Amino acid sequence: VHAALRIAQRSQARVRVIHLLPGRGIGSTPGATEIPSSLLEQARDHLDEIEREAGAAGIACTTEVVETNLHFYQEIVQQADQMQASLIIMGRRGPRGMARVRLGETTAKVIGHAHCSVLVVPRNTETNGRHLVLATDGSRYAEAATTMAATFAKILQAPVTAVSAILPSHSPQRQEEAAAAASRAASFLTEHGIPAESEVLHGRADEMILQSAASHGADLIVIGSHGRTGLQRALLGSVSERVIDAASTPVLVARIPGNLRNQ
Repeated sequence: VHAALRIAQRSQARVRVIHLLPGRGIGSTPGATEIPSSLLEQARDHLDEIEREAGAAGIACTTEVVETNLHFYQEIVQQADQMQASLIIMGRRGPRGMARVRLGETTAKVIGHAHCSVLVVPRNTETNGRHLVLATDGSRYAEAATTMAATFAKILQAPVTAVSAILPSHSPQRQEEAAAAASRAASFLTEHGIPAESEVLHGRADEMILQSAASHGADLIVIGSHGRTGLQRALLGSVSERVIDAASTPVLVARIPGNLRNQ
């Protein structure tokens, strides 16, 4: 919530905050498994508090308790589509480790099905614009991440490091492509008035991305939802998932616009 309000304040964006509760189910008998009134009141009180905080900061914010018979990830994606959202912001629960368990099935599926980018925020973290790390491998997913990095770098007034990772097993051509991808991303950012540099690190991609974030004191990592292999059938690329799970900073997962995904 705090990340959403901070970003909205800096970008003059509208925010919609939803508190999801499971519905009674299609075809259930009247009164069956009704949500306790105390739970509804608690949800409403929480949202009222958010509205007051947003109002005090001059942020346009609407809130709603949503009872849904859909899977939560389906409801979140549907809500985002209805308001043509530019960004979905979600929390990440628990300590690091065991990627899909810690990341959460709902969050992973939202990233996989959403038509906009998704920001995943670990507990007790903030994005104040100290430094951004952009992960790039030259794929079209990385190009979407570069565009999102430029947007957020301007919002947060933060410098960016574009990082590519290579392994000893990679061919000379692949290594050259990695260096070119990082350099190309940094040049794009610089051309748009954003302080940017590139670096090529030797090691496993997710580990190098996290290493770069730590060394630069970054408070935001920007990454594509998939990498060079595409993994079109997967909800979320393995590198992206491991980065989200292990990062101690928020991770912005950039999505390719819907009209370009199949091109």
